[in-house]
Amino acid sequence: MLDIKLIRENPGVIKKDLEKRNDKEKIKWVDDIIVKDKEYRTLLQLNQDLRHKRNIITNEINQLRKKGKDISGKVKEAKELPQKIKEVDEKIKELQGKIYYYLMRLPNILHKSVPKGKDESENKEVRKWGKKPKFNFELKTHGEIIEKLGVGDFEQAAKVSGKGFYYLIGELALMEQALQRFAIDNLVKKGFKLVEPPLILRRGSYEGVTDL
Repeated sequence: MLDIKLIRENPGVIKKDLEKRNDKEKIKWVDDIIVKDKEYRTLLQLNQDLRHKRNIITNEINQLRKKGKDISGKVKEAKELPQKIKEVDEKIKELQGKIYYYLMRLPNILHKSVPKGKDESENKEVRKWGKKPKFNFELKTHGEIIEKLGVGDFEQAAKVSGKGFYYLIGELALMEQALQRFAIDNLVKKGFKLVEPPLILRRGSYEGVTDL
């Protein structure tokens, strides 16, 4: 998630990056975030002022009571404050949700070396490896081959995880594990250290990561 401070102070940087991505819809989000953020901070200050006022009135009521003076006016004023504070709290929570929705969906800032293109047809080819083979038969997708061999299941995975996920079964699952171990062994030989992270993260840890 991008830092809200970056959007407050440098909205142009975010917009320029989104222009590079040809994402016109999210460019509008930046202005919307700024408007909502200003309203959010105004309400935070109002919330603080109301709570401060409540404390002052409570103290004034205590002082008037000690002096035997009429407190009905102050009591009436004090009774109105909790509802006002509640309403402001609800608006703050609502704005937080809207801002959070946008922030969690804004992508990371592209590196300056990333070229701009109207679509994937203008992607820059960095390098090639090997020769592109030619086949004299109809090609099948990896998904079709996997299901035909019975080493994967897309349909059942979609039921539990959603479209785009898959089960690897039997030999293919073992192959994936072997490839992972092969990569790990080679990286360790090059001086890298293997780290096994926790499987569960605190909210702040994953919110600090944005989409590419």
